[in-house]
Amino acid sequence: METWKIVIGIVVLFALGLLVFFDQYCREKYDHAFLSKRALTISMGAMVFLVAGNIYCQIPHRPPKELIAVSWTLFAICAAIFVYIIYENIKATNYWVGLAGSAIQIPLLAFIAM
Repeated sequence: METWKIVIGIVVLFALGLLVFFDQYCREKYDHAFLSKRALTISMGAMVFLVAGNIYCQIPHRPPKELIAVSWTLFAICAAIFVYIIYENIKATNYWVGLAGSAIQIPLLAFIAM
């Protein structure tokens, strides 16, 4: 069991090193940072809408149409914010680097925002 903990620790450190290397590469080449305070703030805003929609779904004694309208609207706002992040990343870099950075950035910053 101790061996697996060491292996997992090494893999996590290697992944963090690659993440820092990728972000540094994008800062130097495109002058765009994927892991920035602005991106974290925007991700926090998106997660607020996601959590609010989830909480609203769990409120009892609501008409089904109201639950669908309100909760899905909050989920759609969250999705629109994440699409905006992807758009900004692609606009600042190129298509493939923007998509790859967004695929790393969104789950990581959403996890940190939670």
